[in-house]
Amino acid sequence: MSFNAVGTNRLNWFSKAKLLSSPWTDLKTASILRHFDITGSYKRYFEITYQYGECTGDVGWLVVGNGLCPWERHRSSKWSSIRFSNITRKTNWNHFNDVGVADVLAVFIR
Repeated sequence: MSFNAVGTNRLNWFSKAKLLSSPWTDLKTASILRHFDITGSYKRYFEITYQYGECTGDVGWLVVGNGLCPWERHRSSKWSSIRFSNITRKTNWNHFNDVGVADVLAVFIR
């Protein structure tokens, strides 16, 4: 993902308004977003969420989860995990074939 961070601070650069590009074709045009921020909710971070559905209906693009929902623990032995949609659009986090689990989330500044 690329952002235009001019005029931002350590938290608000990560937002839909500052998004320049992403691997997901539906993110920039999404009219509904529950979260697009670093602090997220439910102790989640770097959260880009479309909807919450009591764990089974949770849909989004990216999240650093905390292990609260079963999907946050799938294919991970840690309490937190970096999850991303590995298709070109948002996904239900319980559709495991459409979800990637990353080892690292890195932020580069130039």
